[in-house]
Amino acid sequence: MSPIRLPLRKQLWTAWERVIREDYEKQLINSENGLQASLLFHLRSLLPKSRRVFIEPQVFSSDSKTDLWFPDLVVCNSREVIAVLELKYLPRATANWNKDLTKMNRIAELKDSLFVSNTRYLGPPADEREYRFASKTLFGWMGVHRPFRDGDDPPRLSSGHRFLSGCFVQFHAITRHNSAPHLVKALG
Repeated sequence: MSPIRLPLRKQLWTAWERVIREDYEKQLINSENGLQASLLFHLRSLLPKSRRVFIEPQVFSSDSKTDLWFPDLVVCNSREVIAVLELKYLPRATANWNKDLTKMNRIAELKDSLFVSNTRYLGPPADEREYRFASKTLFGWMGVHRPFRDGDDPPRLSSGHRFLSGCFVQFHAITRHNSAPHLVKALG
């Protein structure tokens, strides 16, 4: 099975490299919000103009019985959500990604009944629409953090995250004292 959304995966990796090399290493990022802003800036420079990127949009459920989620970044084409990204900024700590993976796995499980809306609360409407989730939505976790317990090998998805299987990427910037972060990318 070939990887889904290969061009988008490449754009995300290039943006991630730029975030770390051009912004983090120059001490321009000091929080997870700064990481979001930097990733948005670099990603938008790489994506086609038809793509929309939303920061912390609300994920709605068609049946309104599902919990609401606010992923860190969502990438849409002109009709659908094509990527959901979670970010972590813990340059002095080991990252715990369990909560993020549980949230993304649940979104992946229920994606046929979920949507993102860019409805504005005030002001004139401009291009209001609902974005349903694509059948091949990419899910990604991106973190700046200390090495894992097992060194630089990224953790694997557990069996409890089966809905992310085949549609998940992870990008890490592993920090060390007095050296540039080590960049790692992995599937699943």
